[in-house]
Amino acid sequence: GDHRDLHRLIRRQRQMCIRDRYLPVDTKYLSEEFKERLLEKLGELGNLDDLIDGILIKSENWQALNLILEKYREKIKCIYIDPPYNTGNDEFLYKDKYQHSSWLSMMYDRLQFAREILKDDGVIFVSIDDNEIYRFQEISSFLINYLGTFIVQAKVGGGSDNKYLVPEHEYVFLFGKNKERIGYLWAKPSEEYLNSFRYEDKKGKYYLDSLEKTGIDIRRPNLRYPVKVPDGTEIWPETIWRLSKEEFERRLALDEIEFIYNKKDKLWKIYTKTYYKGKIRPRSLIKKIGYTKKGNQNIKDLFGGLTYRYSKPSELIKWLCGIDNIISGTFNNFILDFFAGSGTTAHAVMKLNKEDTGRRKYILVEMADYFDTIIIPRIKKITYSFNWKDGKPQDADGISQIIKYHYLEQYEDTLHNIEFPNEEKGQKVLQLFDKDKEVSEYVMKYMLKFETEGSPSLLNLNGFENPFEYKLKIISSGKGEELVNVDLVETFNYLLGLKVHRYKFLNTPSLRDTPLKKGNIKRKYVVVLGERDNRRTAIIWRPTKGINLEKDKEIIDKVLNGFDPDEIFINGDSFVKGYKPIESEFKKLMGV
Repeated sequence: GDHRDLHRLIRRQRQMCIRDRYLPVDTKYLSEEFKERLLEKLGELGNLDDLIDGILIKSENWQALNLILEKYREKIKCIYIDPPYNTGNDEFLYKDKYQHSSWLSMMYDRLQFAREILKDDGVIFVSIDDNEIYRFQEISSFLINYLGTFIVQAKVGGGSDNKYLVPEHEYVFLFGKNKERIGYLWAKPSEEYLNSFRYEDKKGKYYLDSLEKTGIDIRRPNLRYPVKVPDGTEIWPETIWRLSKEEFERRLALDEIEFIYNKKDKLWKIYTKTYYKGKIRPRSLIKKIGYTKKGNQNIKDLFGGLTYRYSKPSELIKWLCGIDNIISGTFNNFILDFFAGSGTTAHAVMKLNKEDTGRRKYILVEMADYFDTIIIPRIKKITYSFNWKDGKPQDADGISQIIKYHYLEQYEDTLHNIEFPNEEKGQKVLQLFDKDKEVSEYVMKYMLKFETEGSPSLLNLNGFENPFEYKLKIISSGKGEELVNVDLVETFNYLLGLKVHRYKFLNTPSLRDTPLKKGNIKRKYVVVLGERDNRRTAIIWRPTKGINLEKDKEIIDKVLNGFDPDEIFINGDSFVKGYKPIESEFKKLMGV
């Protein structure tokens, strides 16, 4: 054909290549206008919160759990955590060097949140080694019900420096919020188990078990009876049969008994058939899938080198999450990991969803800088392909994902942002914080309330006058002090516990009481529509300086037409009937 046909063919091939691949796009690098249009379009496809597959939060986990509590209260089906062990090494990023009692206190505080956030039939998996196993079991029993312990083979060999025993195992504790609601658990069979089903008939695959028990006390007359074999003779067990006579005859009628003649011994052997039913009860010993080196290999394959040590293998977490009644593939089943490390939990959930077309979702919390250097890149890579080697994809067999990620203000940022009207007093207060990290909660609250009175550092309600320009100084790793925008809209959604349905973005004429002499300034509106506690909720944000409230009401009434909210939150003053001021609600929810 001519050049037009050639160009058409090339375009079609390119379209096919892109259509068959999941190419990650990070909206962080796109314009604000594009992101707003994208959010509006996604909202037309369905409730935004239902469309999101994963949420990533960079934060100390106590703060993150506190933030998401209202939104996800009693909505999380499964929690998996691999907390830092109390080894005293410098990789433990939590404040100071946690001694034994402090480590337990840290875990207790977070398990309190875990209990509140779990569904009634929810469970918690905790990976742990020998350092804190017994004491942890003690504190956890006050909050959640202990269901059992998995022993995971974490490595084979090594340990030449160990004086006594070479540890090759770790533990995974299993806890449940309400034992009565969890029901029976069923696990995905291992390859070793599947390979044991060596025989097959019209009813399916099966393996054989000897009818006779050996090494058993024979004083059980109901299990000693003659069995007629195919040549007409009757044989008795040397010890006892495993089935009663009634059960044997029932299984015989179902063709679940097999007779095999051993020519060498000239004896009949009798077996029961056990058919493969697709699932088994979980076993406490986990072999082959829990090796730490496999977790490290996951990272090497993805990034072409080892950028994170002691990563849990994705297959282990996938197997745990794949236990039926734990977190099935049902729509909106959440798994939470608030010690996310290298992001293995997200990897495992994505892989599990790929295998069974499930719709599980994940929430990850991590405070370390590898949130940006490992977790986010890892999820982007897996979106494109599950198969990597030396940092290169081996195929394009990935999975579609919509991910939302946040950065929370940290404890150090809060102190860094404190402003004291009396500079001399302020220096003394900061010196006290610097010298004594264990300053009491009472002293901290007193000083932050009275010595910083008038400071915008903790919650500057005056900043709500222009909510899209609210800023905060943070201490950024490698960048020093940095001034960043605070997303008041998203923060308020979390504080309210709002399930977001859709966003609307408007740029209207300035709506000033007095006309502007020059320029054509627009006033931006951000409208959030959603629900909480079965109430339809609308939230309206806009700059309020110099606003004409009558025209403002007309715009709000128009944008809410057809939604019929049960409650409306608006920042600043408004003529809208029955509205609730965002500022007072924000302050109350922040506990200020």
